Amino acid sequence: MSLKRWVSDGLQKLMGFSDGTTADYLIAMASKAKSSQGLIRELEKLDIKKDSQLVKFASDLYSKAPRKRAAAPSRSYQKAEREKMNLLRQNQSYAMIDDDSDEEEQLAARKRKKAAKKQKKQLKKRKRQMREKKVSYSDDEDSSEDEVPQAAPPSSKGGDDEKEDADVARERDLRERDEFAERLKKRDEERTKKSGD
Repeated sequence: MSLKRWVSDGLQKLMGFSDGTTADYLIAMASKAKSSQGLIRELEKLDIKKDSQLVKFASDLYSKAPRKRAAAPSRSYQKAEREKMNLLRQNQSYAMIDDDSDEEEQLAARKRKKAAKKQKKQLKKRKRQMREKKVSYSDDEDSSEDEVPQAAPPSSKGGDDEKEDADVARERDLRERDEFAERLKKRDEERTKKSGD
């Protein structure tokens, strides 16, 4: 006798009716149940009164119902797991690669620093040449109105010397300002050319 037929007969005795779909449902319920007591609780939820016949039917059904055994891992699953582990090991061996744009920015920054140092050296050279010219000019002419003493102590002669010193300092400041503006302009032009490339 098949299990489905046995369940149908049991349903006829317990409830007074039998149905193939109901028999299949009870077999599936018994297969999923963890114990006969669990099957009884599930049957009670279906409004079947608990009595000695139900307990005997549920325990017999539980013992006869096919169990879903925990299947051994298949070879394809094991192979997939091994591949996954290999990929994880490979991923751990990889390192981050710096972006090329970072290197380009660093190179550009180094070039800017070199250019700034070069400009600074040129400015110092120009200042030194100007001082040398002034010194040689003052050696040639003993007294000149354009001459600026380098480390002359403040004189107490009056306001005329102070005015001359202030005028010379103002002229020097204006000249330095103009040179600075020219350097900024050149640097902006260089950057514009680089960004256009």
